[in-house]
Amino acid sequence: MNSLTADQIQTIFDFTEKKYIKYYDVQLELVDHIADKIETLQADDPNLSFDRALHEVYKSFGVFGFTKVQEQKMVELHRYWMRHLKSYIKGYFKLPKIIITVILSLCIYSFMKQGYLYPLLSDLDKASLLLIQFCVSILSVVILTIISKRSLVTTDKKLVCVDTYMGFISIFLIIPCYTFIEPLFMSPPTLPWYVLFSVSTFIAIGIILTHAMLFVFPVMLKAEVERNYKHLIKS
Repeated sequence: MNSLTADQIQTIFDFTEKKYIKYYDVQLELVDHIADKIETLQADDPNLSFDRALHEVYKSFGVFGFTKVQEQKMVELHRYWMRHLKSYIKGYFKLPKIIITVILSLCIYSFMKQGYLYPLLSDLDKASLLLIQFCVSILSVVILTIISKRSLVTTDKKLVCVDTYMGFISIFLIIPCYTFIEPLFMSPPTLPWYVLFSVSTFIAIGIILTHAMLFVFPVMLKAEVERNYKHLIKS
């Protein structure tokens, strides 16, 4: 970017925003790439104006323009979190962490086997139970999202790395929150012990993942934001 003026760099930033790039970290990557391309074009043709060069670079991005770059970045980040999620789960199926999973599963199994919650919902019809599942899952995601956001670095800019993470945890929290409700309220004789224990293990893993998304992954994200976007952090 050395041969371009500060005003020209700002023009590129404004141009990317007009082309529906709302994330500042994506804008940074695009501006750096565009500026290099403009310098190359002007080096090959000294009579080429900045505006014309910018137009030529934009054309090279194809029909979808910059939005495809933004979408690819979001896909990459979703894969990034998925890899960490898989790695985290694998860690709990090895000693000594697998002991935590087993103990938690046994505690949940014992609680479900006693059927303490069954009388509360035994008289409800399916529609009412579905409504309760929906309300609890949405409320849980909202609360957990607020808690998670508070642990992240606050910036003046909208960052795709933060937004994709929030979308990621919303998906992986709403599924367990929604599916946990009905098994917890089942009557003890409803399921065989091995099915009941499988459900208990599933719920235990969901609790472990919830802990990861609230207290482990946000620390990783905070470190990444501070490392890559330190100049954006509010003092």
